[in-house]
Amino acid sequence: MTGRTAKFLHNRCRAHRGVWLWLRRRTDCDGREHEPLPATQGVLALPLAFLVATVLEMTVLHILIPWAWLSVLLGVLTLWSLLWVFAVVVADIAYPHYVTDRALVLRRGGREIATIAFDRIAAVAEHRRYNHTGTALEGDRLFLAGPDGTTVDVTLREPVGVRVESLLPSGRISAEVTRISLFLDNSAELRGVRTRPGV
Repeated sequence: MTGRTAKFLHNRCRAHRGVWLWLRRRTDCDGREHEPLPATQGVLALPLAFLVATVLEMTVLHILIPWAWLSVLLGVLTLWSLLWVFAVVVADIAYPHYVTDRALVLRRGGREIATIAFDRIAAVAEHRRYNHTGTALEGDRLFLAGPDGTTVDVTLREPVGVRVESLLPSGRISAEVTRISLFLDNSAELRGVRTRPGV
């Protein structure tokens, strides 16, 4: 088995595990010494609309296609592709950013993209931005946005390396950043962690 094949299978397993965790309303941080920082608001709106449109399309195709075997085959392929798309979307819910007793760990799509020790964080501020609704790099600022933009800005004392993987070359990011804007359901949670005694 080649390294590329093993990586593909590992990514598939992580994605399907993410759907299983989401169905059980859990994250991979539950029961561990990690405190999740959820970012779930608005994430499922577009995929659910897409799901409804696809089910309607499948119904129409089932009526129009005269061959039962082809209708069933297209239905199975459509449902399989929907499961994959849904797995990609819920990965950020099942595998959220989290904090340990020493660091902030940022993730995207279930993959860790940066670990930032608390002593390298200069400031955490609530700041609503709408200029990005996905992952993007702008100068020395990394955006880890949700469908409604970002809600918190993290300023670092020194640059930190980040690495974002993507199926599309345009979505891959490997850079040093000093500012990170991300979406959290409750941005005060990160600020609260930063102000704990001993942190």
